[in-house]
Amino acid sequence: MPESITVAAFVFGVILIIAALVGKDVKIAAVELPALTRNTRVLAALLGCVLVYIGLINPFSTTPGQPPAAVSQNSMLSANLLPTPTVAPLAIATPTPTIASTPSVTPTTPQASPAASASSTDEVDFTGSYLLGGAEYDTTPYTGTLNVTRQDAAYRVLRNTTVEALGIGIVQNKTLAVAYGSADAPCGVIVYTVQKDGTLKGRWLGTQRLTPGTELAERSISQARPGIGGSYKVTGTNTDDTPYHGTLKIDVRGAVYEFSWVVGASSYRGIGVRQNDVIAVGWGTANCGIIAYSQDSDRSLHGVWGVSGQTQVGAEDADPQ
Repeated sequence: MPESITVAAFVFGVILIIAALVGKDVKIAAVELPALTRNTRVLAALLGCVLVYIGLINPFSTTPGQPPAAVSQNSMLSANLLPTPTVAPLAIATPTPTIASTPSVTPTTPQASPAASASSTDEVDFTGSYLLGGAEYDTTPYTGTLNVTRQDAAYRVLRNTTVEALGIGIVQNKTLAVAYGSADAPCGVIVYTVQKDGTLKGRWLGTQRLTPGTELAERSISQARPGIGGSYKVTGTNTDDTPYHGTLKIDVRGAVYEFSWVVGASSYRGIGVRQNDVIAVGWGTANCGIIAYSQDSDRSLHGVWGVSGQTQVGAEDADPQ
């Protein structure tokens, strides 16, 4: 109970007791109390005693004479007035370290890609500068220069005789096949190896990308005959690894070969020359030229070439500078 109330109760109780004892009009400060009857004096005395007791003892206080203190949450918890929440300790699992066994490693020999180095079974290095000497169809001699560079699987070949021509080349079975076109109608190149069963297995480059595609040409048994002339079914992969299939017809024209492909709604034609078991073909939608080079141990080159519309081939040699 507040202290001001207990003081007031004590004062008022004293006044009532005095009024009950005196029994006549009483004036205390500005308060004047009339005389009380006998019964009223008894009640006033009792009430005054109660009020004095309240003022002195303050039974509503937890400590005699002191106001009760506010009850904190902690004291309520300690007095079990509120249930104490039980929190289970967080169990932290300590992982048992596992030591993986060291796998056995079998050393392997890295395989060199065609773009990085020449393969001992499929490629030789044709890059370099050369001096040319050759003969036309009618044996008229000519001279010139040849510069061969490489980018990934593709070769760039700059040939300069009476005119300058830039060709694109690819190697298979140690033979460099180079196709020439014009600025308005560039040509792609394909080089086949003739298999024992007459199947033609080839790699090719287009005019847009330097990544090679592949092609397999299989001739039907009913049309089997000596040489490579005839009709074939072809399957292959484009330079973006998508598959294709179509047909191929090869016609023999003297010392050269005319190629005609139909793939989907597209058709292409090409001119090819043969050197041993390798056939080099320049292909496109217009006339192309093709040359197939082999290389000697001293890096000198020996080439056979042909162009669309001709039935004869030319020959040339190139010595490294």
